[in-house]
Amino acid sequence: MARASSPARRRAVAVLREILERSGRSSALLAEKSRDLSTQDADLMRTIVLGVLRHRSALDSELAAVSRVPLARLAPNLREILEVALFQVRHLDRVPAYAAVDEGVSHARARAGAGAAGLVNAILRNLLRRPRPGLPETRGRGAEELSVAFSHPRFLVERWLARFGAETTLKILQADNAGSGVDLLTNPRKGSREELAAALLSEGIETRASPLSPLALSVTSGNPVRSRLFAAGRFLIQDVGSQVLPLLLPPGQTLVDLAAAPGGKSFSSLFHGRTRRSIALDLSASRLRLLLENRA
Repeated sequence: MARASSPARRRAVAVLREILERSGRSSALLAEKSRDLSTQDADLMRTIVLGVLRHRSALDSELAAVSRVPLARLAPNLREILEVALFQVRHLDRVPAYAAVDEGVSHARARAGAGAAGLVNAILRNLLRRPRPGLPETRGRGAEELSVAFSHPRFLVERWLARFGAETTLKILQADNAGSGVDLLTNPRKGSREELAAALLSEGIETRASPLSPLALSVTSGNPVRSRLFAAGRFLIQDVGSQVLPLLLPPGQTLVDLAAAPGGKSFSSLFHGRTRRSIALDLSASRLRLLLENRA
């Protein structure tokens, strides 16, 4: 009897499917799906999901080259199972290739039976026999290759090549695809950044103050989603790059955010004192509900 795939990998596939089918937000889904996982599994799930999203074009290009079935016609979840397995093989040194393949095959069998397991096994083992794709040349007609290799829109790569040249464009793409950590936005109405850091440390969550924002903490160890401080509204989980955007705005009375949900930039503007009032608008009613939940 084949062993079951790990909860971190099963959840990663579920989150990716939710993003593909319903345009779900990775941050909200990762927080929801990690609540009952161990810290180790939650970290692995987050690494896999964000990694697949960053490298999806490159992963799909490899998979499509050896799959006898077009990726768009694969049974639900099989594409994501393949992406999760191949991402681990190509980008996670601590996961042996055989383990990633075995997990993928086990998951496919549980989801869609022996035929699906055989297909996943054949595709992944075929790719293991191939050399790992190298970085494409940036000179000449390299825009299409770079677009696939770094999962960026071709028009953007072409623009950067024309504006910055080959060497700088490659550095931009590499930096853009580098893994990011977990950043917290302190709610100054419920305590200072220093007080929050000390309170998190008492729960075993280690952080460091970000030099980019006076309210930002970057998590170095632990899972803040499980913290009682998160439930109490002491902080929001928000990338520091988004936190600092309001700091570029001139101080004013009112901010109108036309794509506000789930509210991070609007809250950051208020917390940093850049505005006294924020009007939050969004096309998605479900995403606006997330904003209201975060406000509470």
